[in-house]
Amino acid sequence: MISKFERRFILEILPSIILPLIRSGHLTAEHLLEPAVARKIVARRTRFAIKRMQWCVAPEIGFSQSADKLWKQNDKTEAIVLLAVALEQCVNSCLRLALEAKGNSSAHVTELIRTQNIDPKLTWFFELSSGVRFPKQLRKRTKQIFDIRNSIVHFKCVFAHPDTEEDSYSKVMKEIKSLGRFRLYSFYLGFQGFCWDVICRCDPEIKLAVELSSVLLVPKQPAKLDASHRQRLPRLLLEVQNGKMKIVK
Repeated sequence: MISKFERRFILEILPSIILPLIRSGHLTAEHLLEPAVARKIVARRTRFAIKRMQWCVAPEIGFSQSADKLWKQNDKTEAIVLLAVALEQCVNSCLRLALEAKGNSSAHVTELIRTQNIDPKLTWFFELSSGVRFPKQLRKRTKQIFDIRNSIVHFKCVFAHPDTEEDSYSKVMKEIKSLGRFRLYSFYLGFQGFCWDVICRCDPEIKLAVELSSVLLVPKQPAKLDASHRQRLPRLLLEVQNGKMKIVK
């Protein structure tokens, strides 16, 4: 039986293998209703797909989870810094996929993203790149987080009498308190969800790759996913040995 870890691991890799098959016309939306046919196509075209696949680890997931853990431990300054890192990585990924879907080269997209700070990435540059406007409240909250992050990262170390609360640290803590009852990880998931919706709108083939990946992992009958089922999957070729990914030959 396939474990939850294996399923999650496959779902993170499989779309990158399926996407070249969609873009080459081997797989279409019709195969969502014909998973058995889709499995056969993927099995036959695995080498073709692997030679053309591209992928990138999403480090923002780890940063956001670490931020949430620190936030719950009341280490809020560190949590805000990590959350800001995760949010910018997330929006950068969204911008890259949106711009590449328009035919821009990877090198050109890298240069465009590198030259923009977070403000245009949440406003005019985002809208120009994706054709979608950032929701007002989401943008406002995100900007607030980055303002706090800047106060922490560019800490001025201003001294003041403790009663005045005019020292740099007290000011940072005031900014954090202004977030109110902030549910850090829920906010991140909402931000990530918005970016994913934008990606799907800009490049429907990516959405189809993810949907087909889920379909391919569903057995024909509500039974355990045994070795025979695994062989019908696109030999995913991945196992974990000593904590490292390895291609299975």
